[in-house]
Amino acid sequence: MAVVMWLGMGCAPEQAAPEEVLETGAQAQDVECSKLREVSCTLVHGLCPKIAPDEVCTITIGRGPEPVTPAFSCIHRRQWLKLRLAEDVSHATIHFDGDPSGHLFEGEPSDIVKLDSWYRPSWCAKVSAKAWWMDYPFRVSSGTGEGQPGELEVVRDPGEPEEG
Repeated sequence: MAVVMWLGMGCAPEQAAPEEVLETGAQAQDVECSKLREVSCTLVHGLCPKIAPDEVCTITIGRGPEPVTPAFSCIHRRQWLKLRLAEDVSHATIHFDGDPSGHLFEGEPSDIVKLDSWYRPSWCAKVSAKAWWMDYPFRVSSGTGEGQPGELEVVRDPGEPEEG
C-alpha cells in the first residue's frame, strides 16, 4: 500500500520534472493552435500579408523533390506558425538557422523541431516579438531525404521601431 501511495505522489503536478513542464507548455500551445484556421504563409504581390488572430500560418513537410510546402514562407512577429507532417511522412527534424539568440519562437528552448506521425505529427508556436527581422533558412531531415531546404522570413510590421 505504501508503494502505491509513493507512486501516486510521484505523479503530483508539483513534482513534475522540468522536461514534463516544458512538454505541458508545448501541449498547451498545440491545443490553442488547434482552434486556429490554417492558412498559407506565402507572399502576395510581393508583400507578406498579416494573418488574422484566429489563423495560423502552416508549413507542410511532405515527400518528393520539394518536400517543404510552401518552400518559402513569410510571417510577422507575434503570429502563430504550424509545422505538420503530410500523412505519408513518418518523421522529420526541422532545424532553423540564422537567429543568434536561439529563440525564434516564444517559450521554445531551441530552434529544432522534431515531428513523428505517432507522437507529434504537428507542432505550433508563436513567433517571438523579439525575433529578428530576417530570413531563417531551415533544413528538414526525414525519410524524404536529408537536408531538404525551406525558408521562413520574419518581416517587420509598418510603424514598428527599427530596433530588433
